[in-house]
Amino acid sequence: MNVILSILVVSIVALMAPWILLRTKTKIPIAAVEILLGIIFGKSGLTWIRISGPISFLSLFGLSYIMFLYGLETNLDAWVNHDHPGLQHGRRLGPVLVLWMGLGFIEGFVVLTLHIIPMRIPISLLLASSAPTVLLPTLKERGLVDTNFGQWILSIGLLVDFITLMGVTALAA
Repeated sequence: MNVILSILVVSIVALMAPWILLRTKTKIPIAAVEILLGIIFGKSGLTWIRISGPISFLSLFGLSYIMFLYGLETNLDAWVNHDHPGLQHGRRLGPVLVLWMGLGFIEGFVVLTLHIIPMRIPISLLLASSAPTVLLPTLKERGLVDTNFGQWILSIGLLVDFITLMGVTALAA
């Protein structure tokens, strides 16, 4: 299938999936369905969509856009604002962040012990990541972004992904 048809299939699937899910009142997050459809139509499934320059550009642009929106939606004032009750989740971020990263490293140690993957640190960083490309759309879809709980989850995800990104950068350097 040529590049134009791949772009057409990506566009139709990306636009129709949320529309169909919203019309059927399905509780499955749109981001999860779009990932599943990517597997079905991509190289693991029907191979209707082939990776090309324009498809790579669209994927990088989409990822950059989601990351930018993630930064826009996260309320950093909530980390330190002690005057506003309910927005004081900054004090609880530290223990949860350590727990989250610790679980990633425990999973990495288990994977290393089982001889599945020989490198503990890279896989630990990968397993600790929170996938903001799925987290933000799911919270927005459920109407939780502006709630204290949603901001708390976004804050944790932001910190974990920032630490993971810095760790991967340090390893690559």
